[in-house]
Amino acid sequence: MNKEEKLEVLRQTHKKIEDLKQYNIPVALENIEKLKAKKADPLFIEKQKVRLSKNYKRLENLENKMNKLLQELGEHAQKNDK
Repeated sequence: MNKEEKLEVLRQTHKKIEDLKQYNIPVALENIEKLKAKKADPLFIEKQKVRLSKNYKRLENLENKMNKLLQELGEHAQKNDK
């Protein structure tokens, strides 16, 4: 992957991370609290918790991907400085 492709993947990855942090995870947390307050079926609440857990795992994977890309771009920049 060349530098421009890595930068584009980095932008897309950052957007996905922000979407998870600003929308998906807060909405899931809010839904779980609402379901608990309404004393919804525990199985349904558990299903929502599993979905939330998957969002956290996806966030972790995306952050790792972004860190790897940043590291690769940093190494690329160092090579060009020499």
